Amino acid sequence: MKKKKSRKIGKFVVIALIVLGVLVYFFVPPVNATMNNILKMFASGDFTVVRQFVESYGAYAALVSFLLMILQSIAAPLPAFLLTFANANLFGWWKGAILSWSSAMAGAAVCFYIARLLGRDAVEKLTSRTGLKQIDEFFVKHGRLSIL
Repeated sequence: MKKKKSRKIGKFVVIALIVLGVLVYFFVPPVNATMNNILKMFASGDFTVVRQFVESYGAYAALVSFLLMILQSIAAPLPAFLLTFANANLFGWWKGAILSWSSAMAGAAVCFYIARLLGRDAVEKLTSRTGLKQIDEFFVKHGRLSIL
């Protein structure tokens, strides 16, 4: 009973955050402008544009890159490779790889918890029953090693 209640609360929180994000996007002009710039940056397909955007935040560039990688995980189909190349160019290949990998893992964790809170029903609506069936069969066949 307690688990069911906490799942409902989690579902409510996720939906409330999504609704809040949409409202902020439409009714707060600086947020709207920034998000539109980010989307244009990704749409350009040019990693130098992404690098310049991230670099413009100076001391906060790594944090901005980290948050952008989480955003691209949630808001697919934004391309992660642009950020990865920009990180390598800005921070060096070793530090850039660590930043890109860790932020991609954080983004994957956020997506996992969103999917877990919203449940399989929501995932089926976003994808398809056939797609989920294929994924289920894949994991039955290949087991836990497929996660690696």
